[in-house]
Amino acid sequence: MVALVLVLIVVALIVVALTGVTGSYTIALTCTDFWAGVETTSHVLVDDATGAVWVANVYAGEEGGQRGLHAVDMAAAIAGVLDGLDTPGSSPTYAGDLDDSIAGLTRTTAELTSGDGPSSIDIEIGEPATADDCSTGSLEAPSPFAIDEQVVWQPSDNTMGRRFNVLARCGGELLLSGGALLVSSYPEDGNTMIALMANAFVQMGEDVVFSNDVTPESEETYFEQGSGGGGGGDALAAIQVFRDGDRSSEPLYLEWTERPLRSAVGDAGLLDEVCPAP
Repeated sequence: MVALVLVLIVVALIVVALTGVTGSYTIALTCTDFWAGVETTSHVLVDDATGAVWVANVYAGEEGGQRGLHAVDMAAAIAGVLDGLDTPGSSPTYAGDLDDSIAGLTRTTAELTSGDGPSSIDIEIGEPATADDCSTGSLEAPSPFAIDEQVVWQPSDNTMGRRFNVLARCGGELLLSGGALLVSSYPEDGNTMIALMANAFVQMGEDVVFSNDVTPESEETYFEQGSGGGGGGDALAAIQVFRDGDRSSEPLYLEWTERPLRSAVGDAGLLDEVCPAP
């Protein structure tokens, strides 16, 4: 199998070479947060020529030890989940330990851990000095809300779930840390909110879709739209979801905060659109 070389040579440029083909990537966003007490930085990388998207997560080493990295090629997930093409929607993911011996540059040979792709990739990242202020969400199993109990939104810091960051908009939906995609429809005109989280293997450790997107009961959802500038305020959302939509299974609690697009409200907003709408 051909090896893919993924190389970031300066803060905002990444060069990807596959069988002699080279393209440049820009770091569209960098977000640093703590997951289970471990500092983790998420980078969103966008191909300048094609718009292809990668998500790279850098994990701090325990007690100052060696750092690690997960990288996700988002092409398959975007095609399957957002564009509705006949693909599984599961992206290849890679993992490796980082070599920080060169100041300002971190690198690894990452091995394929799931999905279909080259067996390994060489990655070098010149990390930005500052990070964006990202909003958060979490997925908790089992849900703290019983069947038929009204779900309410709880901030991520108050839940026992696996934490994630809301990094950007992608095709009109939400791109999360670990390369997960959150597809939702907020309630309007009397419709009940629906949601699904896909491509969540890196973040959640399960290669399933967490969803409630067919006939949610009203008590299974919560939504609140805050006031703000021209683009509106933060959206606070929560919903009971099920593994692969199986309502006979144990429900999980999914909550998140979506900030308005930066293009709508300027620097007060968080989200940038990093993928073209399908």
